[in-house]
Amino acid sequence: MRRSRASSANLVAERRRDSTRRGLSIAVRPARSAYIEVIITLSPTAADLVSMLLFESGATAIAVTEGARSRLHTHLLDDPALEANLERVRSYLASLRSLGFDPGPVRLITRRFEDRGWATRWKEYFRPMRIGRRLVVKTSWERTPVKEGDIVVELDPGMAFGTGQHPTTRMCLELLEEAIEEFTVDSSLFTRRTTCQQLTVNCGPTVLDLGTGSGLLAIAAFRFGAGTVLALDTDRVACRIASENIRRNGGDGRIAVKHGSLEMVGRRTFDMVLANLTAERLINFAPSLARSLRSRGRMIASGILRNQEQGVAATFRGCGMVLERVRRSRGWVGLMFRRPAASPRGLN
Repeated sequence: MRRSRASSANLVAERRRDSTRRGLSIAVRPARSAYIEVIITLSPTAADLVSMLLFESGATAIAVTEGARSRLHTHLLDDPALEANLERVRSYLASLRSLGFDPGPVRLITRRFEDRGWATRWKEYFRPMRIGRRLVVKTSWERTPVKEGDIVVELDPGMAFGTGQHPTTRMCLELLEEAIEEFTVDSSLFTRRTTCQQLTVNCGPTVLDLGTGSGLLAIAAFRFGAGTVLALDTDRVACRIASENIRRNGGDGRIAVKHGSLEMVGRRTFDMVLANLTAERLINFAPSLARSLRSRGRMIASGILRNQEQGVAATFRGCGMVLERVRRSRGWVGLMFRRPAASPRGLN
């Protein structure tokens, strides 16, 4: 499942709720144009959660105005699924308090919208970011000051989610940098000054990026020193955008993009696995993800809400994995697991 429209099914109360219950004000106007403009005002603590749901409901970009109240501004395609998507958003807004989040007074407005250029307006809001110690994520058209030793990734996410601005992506990148710095080759730490005669694809770790979206995690892994990267996504648009970003960053030949999910892996195993998904999908994929990881390999999982952390951690421990590190940010959690060294009797 791609990060561009990461599933929020585990966040949404499945039963229908009265969308006009206390604290929720909704104004809906007839929709006949190609796109419907959606504006939601609510508390900053709930804005991230609702943004994820909007992506799942068909949004390709969301403008967020922050302050005492957050304002989410996006557009949904006026198609046969529109009313179901809007009802899903209304039901989720009404359920936030029962999930432990205070959205404050909520207002949702929809109205007709004719401009088809919305999907490119993310460019107005995407700013260069420094993530971890060395990574700088920027657009190709901006001049960004860099320091010696910085690793720069130029990104055009287009309609694919993943610019590093969301806490789930940022935590994955921070943990990835740490994991690669600690990767060993023949019991020696891997660096670009490795004892190998020259840096080849066999010296660096092999990486799987499940749900690549814009390709940011795959590109960062390559730029940090990965030998080869397999980037998977179930959305063909994301695969196309990721491929374009990979070419822009010189990753052709080292990063392979394929349309699909874990069925594309087969019996192949990796030194590192990146899975920025949802708690529900992580739990479902846990046995397969554990089998795809080599002895002493690391798996980084994100897209997890704080109240889902224990369930995800317990599931992977049940698959023989060891929890090594935890990152928490704005209600989200990133976890790094290690597969123990193999022994004649199996996992240690």
